[in-house]
Amino acid sequence: MQILRLVQHPLATGPVQCRRCAAEWATDPALLLDCPRCSARAGQPCCRPSGGNENACIARDVLAIRRGLLGECPALTWDGRHSKPLPLACTMPAGMAASLPAAQRVQGQLL
Repeated sequence: MQILRLVQHPLATGPVQCRRCAAEWATDPALLLDCPRCSARAGQPCCRPSGGNENACIARDVLAIRRGLLGECPALTWDGRHSKPLPLACTMPAGMAASLPAAQRVQGQLL
C-alpha cells in the first residue's frame, strides 16, 4: 500500500476565504508583502522556526492590516486575524499515478 503525501502548494496563490467570516480575496493579501518575522518573500507562505508552515505569521497579517491590504475579521477572534487556509496539494509516488484512471491524474497530482 502506498501513501499519498500532502505538501504545501509551491505558490500560495488563488482564491482565499476566511473560515470565520466568509470574506473572500483573489489571493491572500498578506502574501503580497515580505514577512518581517520569518523573512518569507512576497508570494510565499511563512515558515515556522520549529518546522512546518503557516499561511502568514501574525506579524505579516498585522502589517497587511496596517497598510490597508487586509481588514480585521469581524468574527469573534482574539487577535482580529482572518482564518485563511494554507493551500495544500497532494503528491504521489512516481509509479502510483499510472495505476489511476486518467480522469484522476494531472501531472502526478490527484484531483
